[in-house]
Amino acid sequence: ADEEAKETVQVSKKQALQLIAGPAGKIEQRTSAQVLIEHTAKGADVTVKGSKKNVAKALTMLKVLVGFKEAASPEERGLCHWFACGFCRDGQEGEDGCEAGLHCSKIISETQANWLSKAPKQDEVSKVKARPLLLVVSCGGA
Repeated sequence: ADEEAKETVQVSKKQALQLIAGPAGKIEQRTSAQVLIEHTAKGADVTVKGSKKNVAKALTMLKVLVGFKEAASPEERGLCHWFACGFCRDGQEGEDGCEAGLHCSKIISETQANWLSKAPKQDEVSKVKARPLLLVVSCGGA
């Protein structure tokens, strides 16, 4: 039988929130290892328990999940729609953002300008049968 193992990895607060939102449970299902997240002053300690083989597999998955978000481009991470509207409670400009996406006024302004540039000019409005519509729908709690 495979020996029991226990490993602990430290992650940031944002990474811990990312893991709690779902991936930790998926890692447990796919590896049969137990994943425990304990919040600390600087972030969180993620402890993985199980057989050596399952712990190694779970740690690999954990590092890939956490590492992807750090290495992801702004397009891959997306923008925090709450920050874009001025209502995000989880962070300020210049930070990495929150679990909803980046907090970057520059990218948000560029996205808005791009969207507005597709609207018809004032003198063309009477000729246009349809106008662009921005519909913002969120299922997240706020």
